[in-house]
Amino acid sequence: RWISKLMALCLAVVMTLSMSMTVFAAISPSTTGTITVNGLDEGTVVTAYKETTADAFKSFWHDMAAAIKDGTINMTGTESDPVAQEADSVTFTNMAMGEYLLTANGGVKVYQPTTAPLVPKYVEGDGWSLENASANMKGEKPTIGKEGSTEEEDTTVAVGDVVNLKLTVVVPDYPEDAKAARMEVADTLSSGLTYNNDVKVYSDENLENEVTSGAATYTITEDPATYTFQLVFAKDYILNNGGKTIYVAYSATVNENAFDTDALGNKAFLGYNNDPYEDSSFHPDQGETEEDVYTYGIKILKENEAGTENLSGAEFKLYENDTTGNPLKFVGANGVYTYTKVSGDDTLTVAGDGSLQIQGLDEGTYVLKETKAPDGYVLPNGEITIQ
Repeated sequence: RWISKLMALCLAVVMTLSMSMTVFAAISPSTTGTITVNGLDEGTVVTAYKETTADAFKSFWHDMAAAIKDGTINMTGTESDPVAQEADSVTFTNMAMGEYLLTANGGVKVYQPTTAPLVPKYVEGDGWSLENASANMKGEKPTIGKEGSTEEEDTTVAVGDVVNLKLTVVVPDYPEDAKAARMEVADTLSSGLTYNNDVKVYSDENLENEVTSGAATYTITEDPATYTFQLVFAKDYILNNGGKTIYVAYSATVNENAFDTDALGNKAFLGYNNDPYEDSSFHPDQGETEEDVYTYGIKILKENEAGTENLSGAEFKLYENDTTGNPLKFVGANGVYTYTKVSGDDTLTVAGDGSLQIQGLDEGTYVLKETKAPDGYVLPNGEITIQ
């Protein structure tokens, strides 16, 4: 009895296969259709590879994409034009019936390979025809963000303050067999910030679980000509943490160059391969981000009561909040002084034209007190409070 059932099942399978062959035979081998690929960003190029062997169907799509790229499987792809700025899809025309493997690179996303079948469809009254196909490419854009703070948890600083900087980095999500998994993080600090050589990587936002540097995780390099520091991540670490968020923390001290042009700006970037199978697809600055901190100054002009003459020779001292504490210390000359926090002189002398510029201060309340009047004048009563 069970033999009879088995034979009946085998016969049913044979009949099903025969019917399928008849259906496909109703479609001419020269019949073609279209494949539309959606979900793409500007500049992306999509390639469609037609499956031609049974062995290829048994492979995972990621393995196939890798094998095609390195030549293990010899396939010729049909490559689209780059996606236009105002579009998010491409369409392949005159495509022969079959199964297609789709890979994508370019733009800024890392795309996962996918497939699109061009198969016959029966429409009542019209018979069999080749149905056009569509597919959605899954792609993620690795990102980087930056935030800065001081001990007061703000972004306003004085010379000598330490600025804590934190980068939030999303690791590229590559296929397991990616041949070109690469990620680099770097930062360039401007002249007003002195790097404290303390960069570290953490797996949590609270900076409690440190990822120790090393050959299996990341290495640190420095090249003052191009960047302050650079982190180069190991391939296995990238593959094991694809899509996860890591945090890069470091600090810098505000120095006397804080009032130079753009002296307190700093720029970090994320570099990665957006094609997991092509070493040449590395983009060093795809995820650029900036975080600025700010410092303040006071400009003063010493003149006579009528405002008709600028006066030289006056001297001042500057206090924080009130005059009960010690005056602040500065370095400088010719009427331009920069706050130094500890070292320096507390006497501020106006320039020959009566001007005085005090710089490198944090936001707050300051009291300016004149301690020496110009020749022929007496000291004014009271003090000047500056917010």
